[in-house]
Amino acid sequence: MEWDGTINNGAKLAPGLYLMRVSVRSLMDGSKNEQVSKLVIVN
Repeated sequence: MEWDGTINNGAKLAPGLYLMRVSVRSLMDGSKNEQVSKLVIVN
């Protein structure tokens, strides 16, 4: 997964500590996996 550090309007995300959640669902059996991590942005 890649991300360019911008939000919906194209502006860069402000420096700080964020929580990010990534969720994926299997196409085979519909099972779901989710992970929450800390994201530190420094500019």
